Amino acid sequence: MNLKDLLKDGTRRLEAAGGESPAVDARCLLSHVLNKPREWLIIHDQDIPDSRTADDYYALIERRAAGEPVAYITGYREFWNLKLRCNDSTLIPRPDTEVLVERALCHAGTAPSVLDLGTGTGAIALALKSELPQAAVTGVDLCEQAVELSMQNAADNSLDAEFICGSWYEPVKERKFDLIVSNPPYIAPGDQHLACGDLRFEPCRALVAEEHGLADLKLIISQGREHLILGGVLLVEHGFDQGESVRQIFELYGYSDIVTTVDYGGNERVTEGVFYGCKDC
Repeated sequence: MNLKDLLKDGTRRLEAAGGESPAVDARCLLSHVLNKPREWLIIHDQDIPDSRTADDYYALIERRAAGEPVAYITGYREFWNLKLRCNDSTLIPRPDTEVLVERALCHAGTAPSVLDLGTGTGAIALALKSELPQAAVTGVDLCEQAVELSMQNAADNSLDAEFICGSWYEPVKERKFDLIVSNPPYIAPGDQHLACGDLRFEPCRALVAEEHGLADLKLIISQGREHLILGGVLLVEHGFDQGESVRQIFELYGYSDIVTTVDYGGNERVTEGVFYGCKDC
């Protein structure tokens, strides 16, 4: 059996298990076992793997067939132009979150101060730092393991960013920022999606929020006014059906120029607002 046959068999097994992207997952896992880029597999698909390689590959295929996320199996996920370590202390960075990065870059000058709340792997913070070398970027997360992971990701990618452990704005006290970004928990307790796919393995505390998934979004938006410079921008990711509710929260707390951007699937995903100051702040 050559590598091409091994890949086909792995794909077949994942298809039988009901995987959403069996061919992509099988190729990623084989690339990981061989420690070679996926492009290498195309050129060397006629190579014959040794029995140890095949055994290791099938062990990973079985883990994926049981539902374990590829990012937790391999220990990393690519996001933006970065390779990021992942583990079960954090959410897995997803392509749709790159929309938040894109929108933040639209508002950034050459050297903005940026705060990323609930930074997890550091994906958003480090993506922005990679595009804005002169930016002062700070990431905050309540989970100590997540903070350690984000610091490792910064070092791995040679990016200089600050990461602090704490609850939302508490660690930054009276500091103010040009941009605040966040992908907070926004799934309602008991939502049926929590029992599906990769979400079954990801930390519940990073997924679920009270008030139909809006509690943390409301806190971030309401308290964001105290930590934005005048003219500063707050951008948050939210659920596909929460756009209208999130826009109303922005309006309630005195933000202007409120805009919602759709993700790559056409769903409302990122809402932003500018803070120019308000009477009750």
